Order: sequence, then C-alpha cells, then structure tokens
Amino acid sequence: MAITTTTTHRVEVPDTDLTFEAEGPIPDAYDDDIWVRNLTGQKDGSTRAVTWLVSDQEDRSDLIEWDDPSDDPREWVNGCFRDFRNSRDGGGEVARDDFMAEAIEAVGADHVFVVDVYSHGLEHYSVANTVPYPDRQWDVAPACVLVVPADVTSPREWAVAMMESWTAVVNGDVWGIVTHYLDDAGNVVECDSVWGMIGREWAEQAAASGDY
Repeated sequence: MAITTTTTHRVEVPDTDLTFEAEGPIPDAYDDDIWVRNLTGQKDGSTRAVTWLVSDQEDRSDLIEWDDPSDDPREWVNGCFRDFRNSRDGGGEVARDDFMAEAIEAVGADHVFVVDVYSHGLEHYSVANTVPYPDRQWDVAPACVLVVPADVTSPREWAVAMMESWTAVVNGDVWGIVTHYLDDAGNVVECDSVWGMIGREWAEQAAASGDY
C-alpha cells in the first residue's frame, strides 16, 4: 500500500459524509485500505473508528526473539534458529550437522528441523521439503536449523508457523495500524497506533475487527 507521510491531511471517510484532519501516515488510496467501525462511546464519546494500515519501515527482526544457542536447549522457551549459509561465521554443512546432533541429543529428533531457504529476490523459509519451490537446484538451500522448545506438544505445526512468521519479518511484511476515533460531527476525539503486526493478512483482519 502506498502511503504519504504528512503532518495533517484531510481524510474522507468511505460511505459516509464525514471528513477529518488526520495526523501522521495516511493511505494513498482508500478503496481496500481503510476500515470504518461503528462504536458506542468507546473513546470519549466516539461513534466511529477509522483505521488503515501503514508499512512498518523499521528493522523488526527483534519481533521474534530466538533463544541463545549457547544456553541449555532444554531451557529454551522461544526456540533457536541458526542460519549456516555463512561459512566464515562458523557455518557450512559440518557446523549445521554438529549443531543438529547436539540439539537432537538434548530435546529429541522430533523437535529439530532442517529449514530450506528459497532466495530469489526475497527469501522464504520453510521446514525442509514441505514447499514445492521452483528452481530448487539453484535457489534453495537446506542451510538453516530450527529447534522447537522441548515443551511444545506439536513441534512440526509450531515450526511451520514460526517459519511463516520469520519469512514475513525478514521480507518486511510487518505493519502498523493507525486509528482515528470520531464523534458524530467528524471531530477526532483520540488517535492511536499499533506497530509490529506480522503479515498483511493478519493486520487486515485486526484492522477490520478492532482486535489489536
């Protein structure tokens, strides 16, 4: 979604006769990028919430905090992700396999997954051999390892979901939700924003429902 960052901008609320002065980043085109919810005084007498998405331009790799590989794997609560593509930093197949062997000994083979990396402009991460990538011979490398916390009861499902989230974060598919609360006259009574929403689809659902 294209955005324009201005101090203030007059926004026309879709399907209403309301307009208001918005602060901060705004959507360039309103067709499918703005949501209007009716309220009953949730914010200082507001009757409508007008919401849109803004691409989060910051480096948000901190949204997923992997556990330190030097800690005891049995104590990991967030899982550990290692990328062994850079041999100069102790990477390569030998280092990958050594790390996997140590992790398997600590938490069991069902909690340790090789991860494919598909690099073709953007990058996509997935549990090895679960995604039918094109050009597998040239653009896919089984170069990463994900260790699922020992107390996770469905480790494969957890691994698949985490790699989807990690792919979104790495490729900048992270969003902010900007909301202005209006009274009946179209006056802004409050505005707020939430950042770090991973994945456009999830951000759209949250923006539409107000559940964020």
